[in-house]
Amino acid sequence: MLLVNLVARPALAWIFVRSGAEGLRDPQGRVQAGSELLERAQDAVPGLARWDKRTLVRMHAGVELVGGTMLALGKVPRLAALALAAAMVPSTVVAHAYWTYDDPEQRAMQLIQFRKNVAIIGGLLVAAADTGGRPSLCWRARHAVDRLSVPSLPSLPGH
Repeated sequence: MLLVNLVARPALAWIFVRSGAEGLRDPQGRVQAGSELLERAQDAVPGLARWDKRTLVRMHAGVELVGGTMLALGKVPRLAALALAAAMVPSTVVAHAYWTYDDPEQRAMQLIQFRKNVAIIGGLLVAAADTGGRPSLCWRARHAVDRLSVPSLPSLPGH
């Protein structure tokens, strides 16, 4: 686990810290690239329409920056990894929609990027499942129930 804490989490997190900082500093390129997704999201999700596209991009960048930093530092790493994985799904589908390209070279390049992002999402899900050697919350809950000693009721005569 020491290797995971010292090397793997920060290695996985750095791309998000960097991307988040860039997105907060200059969101306009992402607004243009993700304009169609942002419009569909605003139509599909109640409440998103109250924010402009630039604000939504900056919110996404904030998730990347904060989530990446928390993952790298080992502060609530499971939650941070899960938030980062969830944030990657829509951006992967839109930014690397290889199936929409007719040019074989562009299609191949986007397919590589799509696969890379899917692999990163997989790594984040592994990080989200890592309990650091401690029992998971589900395991703890199951065993807490097992440890409860509920006295059995005395049987009634004739039953």
